[in-house]
Amino acid sequence: MVDQVKVERFAKRRVLGARLGAGLLLTTAMQEIGAIHAHANGDFIFASQVIWMAVISLFLLFAGGGFVRASAMRAALYDESTIEHVRCSLAMGFWGALLACGVTWILSRNMQLGGPEVARAVITYSVAMALMHFSNLEARALKE
Repeated sequence: MVDQVKVERFAKRRVLGARLGAGLLLTTAMQEIGAIHAHANGDFIFASQVIWMAVISLFLLFAGGGFVRASAMRAALYDESTIEHVRCSLAMGFWGALLACGVTWILSRNMQLGGPEVARAVITYSVAMALMHFSNLEARALKE
């Protein structure tokens, strides 16, 4: 038997980790794309690196050695509602990828975009959108 308070605490950490991961993805993508197109100055690069280090530090702080959990804890955390939230989040990530493809297509009409830049933008945005949707669904389920 698993303590329900402990399960809720780990679920809250998972929500925070998903949000931090999405923020980290978007921050690093903006920094690198800005550096490629010379829109980033030294202050912006320094600020984004500080934010990146803060997010990584917060992630490691809140992970707290919880990367390996007992099978009963994993089963309690990965219940039917979580499976449904993952399914909905993957669908939202798909729609995010389509939206990112449309935006990059429109941007490519006015500026030179390479294949690796487009691929990174599409993948980054779709994964970040799926992570944010998952964290919102999980946070809403925890409040109920």
